Amino acid sequence: MNRSQNFAVVRWSFAATVAFAAMACSNDHLPPPSAVLNTETASTATPPAMPSSPTAVKPAEFELSQFKSDSPVASCHIDSFTAGSTTSTPGMPFRVPREGSLNVAGWVGTADENAVPAEVGLRLLADGESGKVWAFKTPTGGDRSDVAAFKGKPALSASGFAFVADVSSLPPGSYHAYLAFEHNEKAFSCNGSDVIVIE
Repeated sequence: MNRSQNFAVVRWSFAATVAFAAMACSNDHLPPPSAVLNTETASTATPPAMPSSPTAVKPAEFELSQFKSDSPVASCHIDSFTAGSTTSTPGMPFRVPREGSLNVAGWVGTADENAVPAEVGLRLLADGESGKVWAFKTPTGGDRSDVAAFKGKPALSASGFAFVADVSSLPPGSYHAYLAFEHNEKAFSCNGSDVIVIE
């Protein structure tokens, strides 16, 4: 099998993983708090607040082939992306100026929803044939008692994360965003439907 065929297999494997992850993270299974909380009993919990003077996280660059394509699907959700005063719209590509920064907030847990990893990674997979992935890591621990209450899983009460991603080193273009982390020496991933466009 030549190099192009190897890459095609890797891309197909990743695409299958992303497609399955996207289905597993649908609103019926992994809904955002705004969609899952009954308005009569809605929690006041919100995604973790950004620090008053946040330090933007710089990414590490990888090849797609360096990651496992068969990682188990975790329980997680990216609540929103924001850049300046603009907030992402679910199902729509989110455009970010390359000289700006990207605010990311959400929550994450293991597949059985009984544990939360110490940190989570946001990965941006470049669209096209490059096979490049830029990964940002951030700690978890933010208050998500709303998610824990809805799921009936107390462990998720500290599953929140929020950070600022420095995208200035990324080439302009379209990227598929997804979350990934390790827990007990196992790799997990989820959320493959968000698209970020660096301009």
